[in-house]
Amino acid sequence: GVSLMILVPKTDIVREAQSAKDFILAQIDFHNRKMGYTAIGVAIMVLVLAFLLSKLITRNIFELVTAVGGIAKGNFTARVGVRGKDEISQLGLAFNQMIPKLKERVNRKNALEVAQQIQHYLLPTHNPKVHGADIAAFSEYYYETGGDYYGFIPRQTAEGESLVVAVGD
Repeated sequence: GVSLMILVPKTDIVREAQSAKDFILAQIDFHNRKMGYTAIGVAIMVLVLAFLLSKLITRNIFELVTAVGGIAKGNFTARVGVRGKDEISQLGLAFNQMIPKLKERVNRKNALEVAQQIQHYLLPTHNPKVHGADIAAFSEYYYETGGDYYGFIPRQTAEGESLVVAVGD
């Protein structure tokens, strides 16, 4: 009927378990910090890469926009640099091929406008008044310049006044 009782402080019994718990919590904290730094690093790398790629893409688009603005102002020497083989580069190549054709069309249009003005100024501004005749003339062009001409030349002869009418096509 004898019992042996040993009294040991609780801290002595749980010391190893507490030490293991503290070690595990420290390892978890260390790994959490390490994963956080890794996640931040990856996020920064993704942002930098996205920024660089967007700059690369938008640079080509910005160059196209700038060239289009130059063309709109009449600068037919504007060209875009073609880098790569993507759709934007193909657009730049098509743009560069379009500019000489556009310049030729604008020059032709300007020449036609000048020709139309010259032709318009060659036509009489009013119909002549001749005694005994009612004279009227009108020319309407199908395109910018029609090539048609008419004119009136008043003459004074010994027999009196007369009118020479010139018509050309």
